[in-house]
Amino acid sequence: MTGLTNEQVQQRIEEGKINVNENPNTRSYKQIVRENVLTFFNFLNLALMIMVLLVGSYKNSMFMGIIVINTVIGIIQEVRAKKTLDKLAILTESKAVVLREGKKWSISTEKLVLDDIQLTGVCSKRNIVGQICFLSLTYHALNHTFHLSILLFEQWQELFASSIIAKWP
Repeated sequence: MTGLTNEQVQQRIEEGKINVNENPNTRSYKQIVRENVLTFFNFLNLALMIMVLLVGSYKNSMFMGIIVINTVIGIIQEVRAKKTLDKLAILTESKAVVLREGKKWSISTEKLVLDDIQLTGVCSKRNIVGQICFLSLTYHALNHTFHLSILLFEQWQELFASSIIAKWP
């Protein structure tokens, strides 16, 4: 068993058959700006400023400067928090051990591709990309027989680890 070759991995990446994080830890910069600018409070103050300008009292529209400063401060704070969380996410990133071209590689789980052979150990996390197959060999002491079970899990199916993976003596 040698696993995928580099050409096969590149082909699957080009085809989009990769492990994508559906729930990113932080929002994008575009989302941060949009959600800080497009608020009910800002729309209300914009409507009030338009009314004040229609009346002709330009001095009283200066409150919009404070609204703009408040929005900019909110954006800056959230961008700084995003950068900090992104740095922390690198420290807690999940790793997977895969077999590629006959060698073991430790890679990020986001770099897993379809048909990767993932090596697992005791209490290791499992990331399903494609299919995963477990073979279970059980010894029945009462009648001295072995029972072989094959479990097949498809992509996006939940996998519950209720058994222990251990080395055979």
